[in-house]
Amino acid sequence: MDAYAFIDVNGCGSSTVSTESATCQVSYSSATTPPETQPNWAAFAAAHPTWRLARKEGKDNAVPFIIADVQGDYLVHGIVLNY
Repeated sequence: MDAYAFIDVNGCGSSTVSTESATCQVSYSSATTPPETQPNWAAFAAAHPTWRLARKEGKDNAVPFIIADVQGDYLVHGIVLNY
């Protein structure tokens, strides 16, 4: 079951999208759970202390990714993924 936690420029309130920003909102959703929103990555991680990034053995797409789907110029900075 695929589920995604993501931050985007609309949830950050500026053109900087960062897991280290206190103002970048995290959204999480999957097909089987209600959508969830946390105020930032630290709050999201604290709400789910046992969760880890998925590692799908033998799959090429099991890596974090960035999607820029709104026209504009963006700075992606400070992506910290400890796993």
